Amino acid sequence: GQASFFAEEVVRGGPAFAVSLNISGIEPTLRNAAELGAWQVISPQEVVGVVEYVDGLHDVQEKTYEKPTVLVASQVSGEEEIPEGVVAVLTPDAPDVLSHVSVRARNMRVLFATCHDPEPLEQIKAAAGTTLHFTTTASGAVHWNEAHASEVEAASDSKAADKPSKGLKISIPKWPGKWVVGMDEYKDGVVGAKSKNIAGLRGKMPDWISLPASVTLPFGSYEQALEAKENADIKAQIQSRVARINARQPNSNNGGAPAGEQQEQGGDEASTLLAECRELAMQVHVPPEVKQQLTEAMTAAGIPVPDSEERWAKAMEAIKGVWASKYNDRAYISLRKIGLSFDDVRMAVLVQRVVPAHYAFVIHTRNPSNNDPNEIFCELVRGLGESLVSGMVAGSAVAFKANKKDLDSPEVLCYASKSEGMFVGESLIFRSDSNGEDLEGYAGAGLYESITMDTTETRRVDYMEDKLVRDPEYRQKLLARICKVGEAIETALGSAQDIEGVVEENDAITVVQTRPQV
Repeated sequence: GQASFFAEEVVRGGPAFAVSLNISGIEPTLRNAAELGAWQVISPQEVVGVVEYVDGLHDVQEKTYEKPTVLVASQVSGEEEIPEGVVAVLTPDAPDVLSHVSVRARNMRVLFATCHDPEPLEQIKAAAGTTLHFTTTASGAVHWNEAHASEVEAASDSKAADKPSKGLKISIPKWPGKWVVGMDEYKDGVVGAKSKNIAGLRGKMPDWISLPASVTLPFGSYEQALEAKENADIKAQIQSRVARINARQPNSNNGGAPAGEQQEQGGDEASTLLAECRELAMQVHVPPEVKQQLTEAMTAAGIPVPDSEERWAKAMEAIKGVWASKYNDRAYISLRKIGLSFDDVRMAVLVQRVVPAHYAFVIHTRNPSNNDPNEIFCELVRGLGESLVSGMVAGSAVAFKANKKDLDSPEVLCYASKSEGMFVGESLIFRSDSNGEDLEGYAGAGLYESITMDTTETRRVDYMEDKLVRDPEYRQKLLARICKVGEAIETALGSAQDIEGVVEENDAITVVQTRPQV
């Protein structure tokens, strides 16, 4: 206890803490002077709901709200699932516009906004228990007023009708009889959309955009591994836990317990059982044929093969880590909300060499902030893209947009405030590629794990010293090239795309994945 108090005293006594307090104190004034307003709207929607305050979004992600609810949440990291029944999340935290939670908020038609000035949030918080009507403006402001009973009813009816993803079906593919497939064998029912989309771009990209060599462990490989006699006990233990989770899956509120309480007790139990399933999946014995077939396929594709038993052990741990993410809490919650079973998920694993990232970027080829199909919106960070999409590194990314008629003139909307980046040396990455991520109209982004074979390290970065900030000509050229990547892929695939890519030290650009933007 004393050590942490001491560390806190050192921080609070140092100049950085005083500066950060001053900056926090004057941020509303600075935003005012720059005519930026207090709000940043990540997902614009008009909603009506009862106001409730929570400490962190993570604390309530398993809860089901019976009435349309507006959550004021002190903390939002970017990894959480938005609870059933929530129509708005308002927070002082600033997750990236293209982080997973932001993508899912837009998919669920939830109002999601950051407030940089404590005063408006305090006013909304003070209205806890009251039903408010929220609207957003084209300029990015949030307005609210007390709602009439008729508005509440109309909002509830339209919300029920507007559920984006109810009625989806998940088809359960069979194992194709081999442990590894190359890009020429990427077909429906064998691998997921991540693998198929990368293969589908071959021959359609300008030569300055690279695509990573890839091989994939197909759908059903994990379930097939469980059939090995060495895994009989693990399989039985997982099956019994899955049966217990499914037995309590319907959101019924039997008995006299209040709805919210019932939900939370069940949620805790499901969370414990899912964690046990993940632990058991990590103990699975991987058949030796997996290593043999990976060696052949990776050699043929030009992907560096692990060169020692120790390196192979790490690769197998990463594969099992992706398989185990079938039992992630956020995936279970997300699928339950649209009436699908987490146990129907089949996890293909896409294997690629990690491209050494100087910068990483995410592109949405239809601007998500205003749904403008003529604008490309991008975010960029130093190091690996995980620090952008997962919310694991606090602060904002560099955000920029460009009109598709003038991609050479990108406009910077926000400079980075992240003080850290995520990095890894020469390594392989094992990406989740499930049949639950590419359902039409459903945002499955970030529900499952993508794991580097070697541990990523978090290092301090200084954007103020970065060429991107210091050299306007370089900045314009690089950001324009990234916008042109978005246009090229959207044109090749024929619909708005959500794209992840990296820029190497020599400014070479590689697209590592793309999926339809939802």
